Amino acid sequence: MIDFLNSIPPAVLVAIIGALGTYIATKKKSKADVESIYTTEIQKIIDEYNRQLGELKDEILKLKKENMELTILVQGLKNQEKGGD
Repeated sequence: MIDFLNSIPPAVLVAIIGALGTYIATKKKSKADVESIYTTEIQKIIDEYNRQLGELKDEILKLKKENMELTILVQGLKNQEKGGD
């Protein structure tokens, strides 16, 4: 094995080591880039979810208010009906 390594020119060994280093660094950078994109997209999804949740909460409050008004109206009509008998 050592004879084999001695027969390889040093420039080739440096090139192979450099290529491996570049490959590893690029692989890590690519993973970081993908994670960065993923994180950005997840944040957009969370922001949209929160916006829709806020709209739903507003709609629920409006419906509760409308329900209360209708309940009062129905109760008033029932009281009028009892008093009119």
